[in-house]
Amino acid sequence: MTVHWRVAHAALSMLLVAAGAPAQTYPVRPVRVVVPQQAGGSADMTLRLQLPYVERRLGRNFIVDNRPGATGVIAVQIVASAPPDGYTLLYNASNMLITQTIQPAAPYKVLRDFVPITVTAASLGNLIVVNPAVPARSMQELIALAKERADRNEPLKYGSQGNGSGQHLLVEMFNLRAGTSLMHVPYKGVPAIINALLAGEVDVLFINPIAVLAHVKSGRVRVLGFTGTSRFELLPDVPTLTEAGVRDMETRRRAGMAGLHRREPRIRS
Repeated sequence: MTVHWRVAHAALSMLLVAAGAPAQTYPVRPVRVVVPQQAGGSADMTLRLQLPYVERRLGRNFIVDNRPGATGVIAVQIVASAPPDGYTLLYNASNMLITQTIQPAAPYKVLRDFVPITVTAASLGNLIVVNPAVPARSMQELIALAKERADRNEPLKYGSQGNGSGQHLLVEMFNLRAGTSLMHVPYKGVPAIINALLAGEVDVLFINPIAVLAHVKSGRVRVLGFTGTSRFELLPDVPTLTEAGVRDMETRRRAGMAGLHRREPRIRS
């Protein structure tokens, strides 16, 4: 997994200004960072890679608070109800944007209630893995099997972290690109969907490599492809989706920290 930094000094300065306090005094206590995923999710791991650098620069602890559920709404509400003082931040703002788009009645408004602080970008390709009971041994075989099963009204199932999650949208994009009809089964977080795959409740997952690599190595799941722009360095024999004939499926995550600072917006681009 490769993380491309877009933070550095300028972004950290924006974080200080966003807090509404002089740079030399903020933070004076630990900062809570709410993540709308369980531990082990892609946003969670990306954040944890960054925080040691932020903590060294600012001299305070940044505490990760994982609050999965309701496709991010639970986490967003926690931050929206916190004091706008810079000590409760939200990581992975893309989640709340997607949720508000597919759920117009969501109890928050992004532009009204939040101010962006900084953006990070990470290349987080996903492995396509199947339960060993699935007979497909390549992406081409998986696509053919998915079409055959759909014709028999017995679609292959895939798991995601919830309606509107990145995994949900990614597999639906795959359905469009590959002409398949994989059936969506939502769960509450990465551990739950991995357990569902191991138990045979779902047939296929599109999932970040770190979360499932041990199961790949043990043979408990079979890996068929990778959504990155190049092959995953730890599994060099696994082809990318482009190599397998499914184009325009490269994934790249952008995520950010946001706090409830709308009353006195101080961010300057």
